[in-house]
Amino acid sequence: MARSASLTVSAAATRLLLGFVAAFLATLTFHQIGIWGLHAIGLTGATPWTTTPIPPFGVPSVISLAFWGGVWGILFVLIERFLARSPGGYWVGATLFGAIVPTLVLMFIVFPLKGRPLVRHKIVADAAAIRGFIETRAI
Repeated sequence: MARSASLTVSAAATRLLLGFVAAFLATLTFHQIGIWGLHAIGLTGATPWTTTPIPPFGVPSVISLAFWGGVWGILFVLIERFLARSPGGYWVGATLFGAIVPTLVLMFIVFPLKGRPLVRHKIVADAAAIRGFIETRAI
């Protein structure tokens, strides 16, 4: 019995580690390639693979971003089994988790912690404009 419990803990730890590594590498590749493409066509001023040191440890920006991507990967592993029951099924739930939840955390937790006002960020202004358009059309 002790052996099976050990294997269960080991399998769970392995899944969490793989979730972190997969998301870390996805951030370094797919996310940064997306930024590169948007930058190349002039839709963003952000540049990919930025190595600007980030306080307090002086870690390059892209590595810090990839680390936090890995943390999201761990969270995804933890909620993955519930996504099949989400409205629209697994893929809709996974897409919402990957696109909407990190954006909301960025806007409502990270920006305030860094002392950045929400209204000065384009994403908030765009979201407010879209919401206003939808609300005026719904009346």
